[in-house]
Amino acid sequence: MAAINPEQNIAILGAGIGGLALAFGLSKRGIPVTVYEAANDFSPVGAGIGLGPNALQAIDLLDPSFRLLYESAKTENERPEFEHSIFDALYAEEGLDFGERLGWGRGLVGAPYFTRSSAHRKDLLNIMKSLIPEGIVKFGKRAGRIVQADEKVAVSFEDGETIYADALIGCDGIKGMTRKAVLQNVAPEEVPAKYCNMYIYRGIVPMEDAKNVMGKHAGDAKWFMSQGKGVAIYPISKGKEENFVFFVHDPEPWQGAQEAVECTHEEMLADLASFDRRLLKLLDWAKPLKWPIFHHPNTQTYYHGRVCLLGDVAHASSPGQAAGAGQGLEDAVVLSHLLSLTTSGDQIPVLFEAYDAVRRPRAQKVVQTSQEAGEMYSWNLSSIGSDMQKIVDNANNRLHWIWQHDIEADVKRAETIFHDRVPHALVHKLPSTLLFLEPHGFWRRLETCPSGPDNGSIAIPLMLRQQRPKPVDLIKYAITPIRMPNRSRVNSNHRLPKFHLHLRRSLGRRQIRTSLEQSINTLTINLPKRLLDPIRMHFRNRSRTLTTKPPNPTNLKPQPNKKLQNLPIPNRLVRRHNPNLPRPIHIQRLLRRTRTSRDSQAGNLSHQPFEFSSTFLPSPECLRTHSHHEMCRLTVQDAGDGRLDVVSEMGEEGEHCFVGVEGGV
Repeated sequence: MAAINPEQNIAILGAGIGGLALAFGLSKRGIPVTVYEAANDFSPVGAGIGLGPNALQAIDLLDPSFRLLYESAKTENERPEFEHSIFDALYAEEGLDFGERLGWGRGLVGAPYFTRSSAHRKDLLNIMKSLIPEGIVKFGKRAGRIVQADEKVAVSFEDGETIYADALIGCDGIKGMTRKAVLQNVAPEEVPAKYCNMYIYRGIVPMEDAKNVMGKHAGDAKWFMSQGKGVAIYPISKGKEENFVFFVHDPEPWQGAQEAVECTHEEMLADLASFDRRLLKLLDWAKPLKWPIFHHPNTQTYYHGRVCLLGDVAHASSPGQAAGAGQGLEDAVVLSHLLSLTTSGDQIPVLFEAYDAVRRPRAQKVVQTSQEAGEMYSWNLSSIGSDMQKIVDNANNRLHWIWQHDIEADVKRAETIFHDRVPHALVHKLPSTLLFLEPHGFWRRLETCPSGPDNGSIAIPLMLRQQRPKPVDLIKYAITPIRMPNRSRVNSNHRLPKFHLHLRRSLGRRQIRTSLEQSINTLTINLPKRLLDPIRMHFRNRSRTLTTKPPNPTNLKPQPNKKLQNLPIPNRLVRRHNPNLPRPIHIQRLLRRTRTSRDSQAGNLSHQPFEFSSTFLPSPECLRTHSHHEMCRLTVQDAGDGRLDVVSEMGEEGEHCFVGVEGGV
């Protein structure tokens, strides 16, 4: 896995759950990253954070040590019978035996594979902070402006400082300004969050006081329900405290800013008048604040250029499924892996596109279903109403697809999308070093991507250039790499990308998988060894059926190319012409053979048409192969001083075949 260029840097706005998870994932991979947090310290707002099986899988993928630290800080249900229940559904109305109605059994929402756990937000942030190198998080940095220009993102802070980053990841919460930077020109109506028609009262009560109030119902996660209202209660801080959240359905639009408003204790009691008085006793520990719940039900894209959204700023959801934190962790897993694949800043928008394609559909579905769950728990769904059995069945069905999601499959799918799209994005970046291959007198860029393991490989002819060449520049060879999405054959076990070599028509249109391993200073091209046999047989099997033949380097006689007169000698190619030669000699000229040893270098191989000079950028020999069971790779390495070294690597001595040699550019 190739890391991003160390000269590049990633900036993260926001040191919440998602921002710190991403920073941890990037720093673990050696990717330079800095987190800018507007507050002066980590904010504990939100108190309890519940993590489902999908969220636990995400922290496992980030690092097993993360999971170990979480296990030491988590809080589970107190009684064994509620171990696998996310909550115990009960009625909140006055006059019942504290939620237990005669003739109705308890409604447990959960699964055998699920173990309920939660942690105080402050404890979780401290764990994540301990996993990040010192100095990565900078506090008191409130962003005031974001500008994209000159392949950089400029972020100006209110304290007067301006930083420049190759990529900016917005983790700045539901009201974050990075959302505007992404959506302002695409869907400005989606920038502000939408009111969920719900507000809450919340607080934390010591467990001893909670048991005095609630008796046996304290210590385990409960959800007491009533018409248009409810309260969720669950333990935190290793069972020392109980977190509670009262929900009130509000059909009217929210008046004022998207922030909590002060209220009185009497107003809270009036909102929850039908509740059992023991539940209302918990309001003694509630802050006199009315918190509106907002979400982002629609987001057309999670990125724009080099700015990307993660967590609540992308897909803030209501708390109906306790899945918001888990979605932010899933975001961090996918995005940190994609960023580790990039080798240049030009690829960053492409990896954001892959991230968006994988994460946005799932995260937005969680937002929508969470809103539906909140409506159901407040008895506002006419098809379910207050029927507790229907509520429990619906809740269990909707939670499984969230909990049992395969995040590793998402990572692999995002990687495949990235590799599938990155070559097409780079073709527009002319100053970058690109790979081109010329078939039949015109150039086409080499479109190759990383693929699964192969048993051996051979090198393909290539040319390194700083600009896209003109069609008349050079004559190349009969092998043409093209993208064929409708005819591609992908190995599902290795998840190979949809890129193959397409041999020219006279070679029978055979498809051969290719791979490209690209890092900062090394470029390696691999092909399956079975390419050699089709070349040997192509005249015998296909040429007789063709009425016209495309030009071939072996059937053109030597002629000076006037358009190349001003190029250095190693770059001057001559056209060869001898169409009357018998086909066996065609094959002999097509396949020039020599023997080399394990440690030989391409620049020193015998039978070369040109000698490589340190003042030029040598291109590799054309087609070469090795024995059927050994590997032969051709590697282009940055030797410094503006030149490249071409190195041949092989397992043992074997036969090597050359179709021709190209000078450097």
